[in-house]
Amino acid sequence: NEHAATAKPSMISGELVDMGCYIGHMAKGEKHTDCAAKCVSGGMPMGVLTSAGKLYLLTMDHANPDAYNKAKDMAGKQVKITGETHVRNGVNTIDVEAAETVAMAK
Repeated sequence: NEHAATAKPSMISGELVDMGCYIGHMAKGEKHTDCAAKCVSGGMPMGVLTSAGKLYLLTMDHANPDAYNKAKDMAGKQVKITGETHVRNGVNTIDVEAAETVAMAK
C-alpha cells in the first residue's frame, strides 16, 4: 500500500477529553478535569478536541503503547499529540506516537 509508506505523523493540539462525557453532554474544560480523569482511568476512550472544534479519537500504537498510556494522565488538560491520523466512517483518529501537555495560553 503506497499510502502507508508516505503517511507522515501529524501533530494535533487541544483539550484531552473523555469521549463518553464529551459526546454525551459536551462536558469539557477545567470544571470537568476530575471527571475526565476518572472516566479515562475507568477505560473510557480519549479524544482531543482542537480549538477549531475538530474531535480526534486517540488510538493506541501497538508497537509503542507507552505514549497512549501516558496520555491517560492528561485528561482534561491541553495536550499535543503526535501520530498518524485517519478518517473512517466520519470518525477522525490519531494513533498516539507521542503525548505531552502544553501550557494554557493566557
